[in-house]
Amino acid sequence: MWAWSVAIVVSALVFSLVIPSLPARGPQTTTLEAATTFPLAGSFVTMPAGWELDIASTSGGVPASSDAGLSVRAEDALWWGSSQDLVARVAELSGAPGVQVPEIPQDAVGESREVWRLDIPETDDRPARRIDVIRHYELVVLVISSGDATALDRPEIDGIVESVDIEAIPLDVRNIAALTAVTP
Repeated sequence: MWAWSVAIVVSALVFSLVIPSLPARGPQTTTLEAATTFPLAGSFVTMPAGWELDIASTSGGVPASSDAGLSVRAEDALWWGSSQDLVARVAELSGAPGVQVPEIPQDAVGESREVWRLDIPETDDRPARRIDVIRHYELVVLVISSGDATALDRPEIDGIVESVDIEAIPLDVRNIAALTAVTP
């Protein structure tokens, strides 16, 4: 009986202390040896070779990488309104005052691939940011870059934005029901 008690205490210690600490003992980042494509919920994005990938970010479906003080992450979402409202909402959520929103036709709704860029100046507590809003139908991908304002124009960021492959299908009730039926 005593041996069982010791076995239970040791197992409890292993499961509560040792196993949770294992991820922190491994590397937090890895250098991408080649351009690597990562899946998002409804799209794909390719991060360039030579950049440092945040390993934990890929498990959450929000790949983030960095190079020379510049960081880039990609997220996707759904939007059923106009593209003009979408970009205005992204600008509002950026939290920076006075973000210049590009001219967008009111009837733009993402029937073909649309790409809109917001440049957000540096503030006292945040570096300069660039948010590229990519939309096709209701699927939206945000490529969010931050770092030195001059670095935000690096061609690698343009390459990441161009690499976004949205698996676009028009979403309506019939399509959502079909997706739900085949999704485990």
